[in-house]
Amino acid sequence: MAKFKPIPEDEEIEVTRNQITRMLFETHKKCVNATEEVLALKELAKINNLYPNDTNINVLNITNVEQSLGRLRSMSDEELLRLSGHDQTLFALPAIDVKYEEVEQEHEPRRATSE
Repeated sequence: MAKFKPIPEDEEIEVTRNQITRMLFETHKKCVNATEEVLALKELAKINNLYPNDTNINVLNITNVEQSLGRLRSMSDEELLRLSGHDQTLFALPAIDVKYEEVEQEHEPRRATSE
């Protein structure tokens, strides 16, 4: 394995897109799993301008999220439930058939005392 000597801090370094592309192709060859391979391919695509302008995409995504949040905040509970695939029955409690009888209180209620 080749040993590299450190580059002095004041020395200017020139790196070209072609050099980086070649290095990424080498990295891609050495990938041991799909995740590493995908990351190398993404970087290759980025440096070779194969993706649309990221800045515009980020601005559009932020705008879309803000608009969506605004719509969600203005929706009623029923609309939100419908949007989630549910309706009011999600929170409806079943009726319970209970028999009860009223009883008169025999004693005065106890009051809490501090000791």
